[in-house]
Amino acid sequence: MRVLSPQLLSNLEAHSDKISEMYMEGRGLTDIEGYLGITWSEMQAIEEVMFNMFPIYTVKDLDGNKKVMRFNAHTLQSTEIKEDEY
Repeated sequence: MRVLSPQLLSNLEAHSDKISEMYMEGRGLTDIEGYLGITWSEMQAIEEVMFNMFPIYTVKDLDGNKKVMRFNAHTLQSTEIKEDEY
């Protein structure tokens, strides 16, 4: 996880509700970046702080076996993980 500069942290605290609202409306990160008046790399840092980039979820395979998966938002790929890894 990235560490935000004091200015970016202040932006996040001041605008977190608006950022979440825009994100839920389906607006892209570019729109949010423009709203805050920050650079793309700063927007990526805020995104990594606000949203879990590696969520864990469970699925059942075709045989009905439960599997625990971890999604990587950077690569858009999921991988199976063992219970002791989370």
